[in-house]
Amino acid sequence: KLLMEDPDKAIKYTIQLREAGVNTIYMSFDGTNRKTNPKNHWEMPYTLEVFRRAGMTSVVLVPTVIRTVNDNDLGNIVKFAAENSDIVRAINFQPVSLTGMMKRNMRAKFRITIPEIIKNIEDQTDGEITRDSWYPIGTSVVFSRLVEALTGKEQFEMANHPSCGAGTYIFVDWESGKPHFIPLSRFIDLEGLLEFFKEKTDELREGANKYWVGMKILYNIRKFIDKEKGPKDFDVFKMLYSIIVNHNYEALGEWHYRTLFLGTMHFMDLYNYDIQRVMRCDIHYVTPDGRVIPFCTYNVLNDLYRDKVLKEYQIPLDEWVKKFGENSLGDSVKYKRSVSNLEKGEIYKSTYANF
Repeated sequence: KLLMEDPDKAIKYTIQLREAGVNTIYMSFDGTNRKTNPKNHWEMPYTLEVFRRAGMTSVVLVPTVIRTVNDNDLGNIVKFAAENSDIVRAINFQPVSLTGMMKRNMRAKFRITIPEIIKNIEDQTDGEITRDSWYPIGTSVVFSRLVEALTGKEQFEMANHPSCGAGTYIFVDWESGKPHFIPLSRFIDLEGLLEFFKEKTDELREGANKYWVGMKILYNIRKFIDKEKGPKDFDVFKMLYSIIVNHNYEALGEWHYRTLFLGTMHFMDLYNYDIQRVMRCDIHYVTPDGRVIPFCTYNVLNDLYRDKVLKEYQIPLDEWVKKFGENSLGDSVKYKRSVSNLEKGEIYKSTYANF
């Protein structure tokens, strides 16, 4: 609403958010056309333009993937992210969570799994992002433990259950105005590298000299990298050298802005609830009473958690009006979409020109 009514004010507001410490924006984006993304198809081009002008350069696109609705548009979503890679850093595909009472045939119609999403992306990117490019999110723990062993500082670990999510990094290579995708697994022997890192971590934990282990890592790491198959303008070895030898983590910033992260995380519902997954959750809600509740516990068992918490801490309508005024709700804050005006804009036309 603010964007459509006063773009300059929207830009100023976004700058204020950035200065206040907001460095990443998660945005719903279910597809590249009107049918697959009726939610914000028309507004997305203008929103991205505001982010550009405000210096908000870390946007994550979050498609909710539904079989028979938008599962045929996943490759285009990746291409859309590539075309906007000056500000889009990642895509987090989320298989739909099915809530409420649904007949079995309806659940089968709409249900989609992580392996199916990965297979669709492979098919819709002409086999460039292969299914074996993806690894469980917990794979990152290997890197966390190596850094911890080298630096002596405790590191954050994403030790999710393997069924909760998967991810990959890709480089975008432009040829004749079209994006092509180079996943890490095309030019790095990731499984060999992970095993090598685990061995070195064990050596460090057993008391090996950090300097010599670091030198061994640098000496051997090239064996796992096939430069000929990788991006021509980015040196992965150089980045790893800066991190391991110089402890220069600014190199990770360059990595972050040079690659596109593709992730997928399947939030559960009552039809596929798994206690083992909940026990290893790494996304939590903190409630005002100090409890820390796993995401899929809070939202799926909502009678026990979410609805109960919201009811306990909600503000009555009359109190809200007294505090924020009559213009803080109702028609005063509603956004009324004008499809014809939005589609006339050059920003809209150029954003979707290739889709």
